[in-house]
Amino acid sequence: AVASAFALAACRCNSEVSAKKKGAVAPRVLCIAPFDDLPGQYVAMMNSIFSFQKTGVLVDACVLCDKDCRLLQQAADITHGAYWRPEPKDLQGNALVQYLITVFLSDKGTRF
Repeated sequence: AVASAFALAACRCNSEVSAKKKGAVAPRVLCIAPFDDLPGQYVAMMNSIFSFQKTGVLVDACVLCDKDCRLLQQAADITHGAYWRPEPKDLQGNALVQYLITVFLSDKGTRF
């Protein structure tokens, strides 16, 4: 299901980037994942990730479990996006919303 969503997002981002002037749009993808890995969807996900890389789309990932998701780490690294796995204490009350805004809302130029 995640690979299908990534493929759909890649198609949509590609059509938006192709329809506009280069640099006129800056599409991004944020994946909030409650899982740690997707071994059965690796090839399909990597195809979408390379499509994101080619069109300049940032892939940001927030993993809400106790282990890192290597595939989403790769996606964020390849596309120069952000990867974050919060500690359980960071998920208390409204803290998650504040972290999401702080980590993922800023654009590429502001982040790094």
